[in-house]
Amino acid sequence: MKKTFGGTFRELRENRGVSLSSLADETVTKGAISRFENDHSDLSASRLFHLLEKLNISPSEFLFAANGYKGSSTSVLLRRTTNAVIQNKPSELQKIALEELNKWENKKDLFGKLNYLMIQCIIASDNGCDKELANELGIVTDYLFRCNDWGQYEIILFGNTLSQLPIETIAMFAQDLPKKLALFNRYGLFYEASINVLLNVLALLIKHKCLSTAYKTLHYLRTNDFNEAYLLEHTLLLFYEGVLESVDEKKEEGKRKINNALTVFELTNSDFFYENCIRFLKEDMRFSVD
Repeated sequence: MKKTFGGTFRELRENRGVSLSSLADETVTKGAISRFENDHSDLSASRLFHLLEKLNISPSEFLFAANGYKGSSTSVLLRRTTNAVIQNKPSELQKIALEELNKWENKKDLFGKLNYLMIQCIIASDNGCDKELANELGIVTDYLFRCNDWGQYEIILFGNTLSQLPIETIAMFAQDLPKKLALFNRYGLFYEASINVLLNVLALLIKHKCLSTAYKTLHYLRTNDFNEAYLLEHTLLLFYEGVLESVDEKKEEGKRKINNALTVFELTNSDFFYENCIRFLKEDMRFSVD
């Protein structure tokens, strides 16, 4: 059960044994905190964040507590969808998709429609491009183009609809992604998701010979202080860089990078990545593989 922000704040403060007097300062008075906790008035976001920082509570932890210590509706949706994909349950995916479609049809909830289309793209991804579905994705691309600053939801929406978007649309987004990702780029889970989506975008750009945009995407990934802890992602980037150079008449250097990447995957027993890379070379790029 959801609680008020004020009631949640009081509970978290009291659990930590912090008094109103010790929390109050020149930014937020004791009276303002008391009125907020008793739901008599609100606090501005900047003042609430100021108080949360003094209590060493992150905004995401606060929202989790305010939601009755449950994930948000979006996080629950993504968890259910991920589990259905991992367990290979297409009927469960369709069930989730229809629940989201009902939100759109009954409440005109835009995110219900977006979620429905995203799940349909996940279902269709194993079967190539679904032209009928692709024609419905205008609502997704319109939403994503309107959003100047993408958060975790937007990058997940984009990543899961990639398989059904025209390459021209993907290339347009690729040009603008550095700006759209800039605001939240260092935020934990968003950082990891954005790196993986950008790698998928890079693969599609190379596959469809959009070399100029592919080089720009590669440059962004190379110069974006890419965390060294992401070994597999670094190796994938090396692999795609090698493929791009091979396509762009730098065959010897490209082949060396491809082989180095594949060797890393072999040495780390990363069979999934190794097999996907071989498949990409054979099926998507029509390269001969020894």
